[in-house]
Amino acid sequence: MYQIVIGDDDGIFLQQAEEQIRRIMTDYGLVEQTDFTLTGYQDPEELKEELLVRPDECQLLLLDVEYGEKNGIELARDLRGKLTECSIIYLTFYADFVFECFDTKPLCYRLKPVDWEKMGKLILKDYRERFLKTLLNLKVGGKQISIPYQEIYGLEAVSHHVRIHLKNQRTLEWNGALSKLEQEIAGRCFCKCHNSYLINLEHVTEFLKEEVKMDDGTFFPVSRRFYASSMKQYFALLRG
Repeated sequence: MYQIVIGDDDGIFLQQAEEQIRRIMTDYGLVEQTDFTLTGYQDPEELKEELLVRPDECQLLLLDVEYGEKNGIELARDLRGKLTECSIIYLTFYADFVFECFDTKPLCYRLKPVDWEKMGKLILKDYRERFLKTLLNLKVGGKQISIPYQEIYGLEAVSHHVRIHLKNQRTLEWNGALSKLEQEIAGRCFCKCHNSYLINLEHVTEFLKEEVKMDDGTFFPVSRRFYASSMKQYFALLRG
């Protein structure tokens, strides 16, 4: 789900922004609470607290530069280490701050009053070209579903299908070959740790001799054949 968060201490603007973005998304054919969510915060500390605890629940962050005592750029610097996959758009009445925000890797810097037609094109472009590419699209149980890669912990070949291990220790069964999914996710943070397993290295906390521990406490086997290559990929990811 594409989750949008807005941070602005002007309550009137915040309400207007929520209404405009909701219109943009629904006019595009997206359904709130199914395809996207929208949350606004007047209090920067509340926003910071929420996103530090649940960084995966924000794909697009719109931040007022003059946001509370600590401006939005400083807030984004505090959050950026956690919000690695999040796009950031700064909103402000002043152009002076534009050169200060480059280190936070923003998607854009927009001046108020906001041109919502241009803003809509920018948001929908981010949704299509960045967010949708973070989804694994599969047909499961006769339905087409989209699974965020970050929610996948591992893929396991079981008989003639693949068991997909997900966040909160949920599983899905997909009627297909592991080799096909291996091609689909090539170049992402997955590695083959066993002839029957692919794991998401972003959730790995520890490599042991014959298994790997994930951040939800689960374990996946690591075979002798794939141990060295898995470790190499893991340390490459840690080095960034």
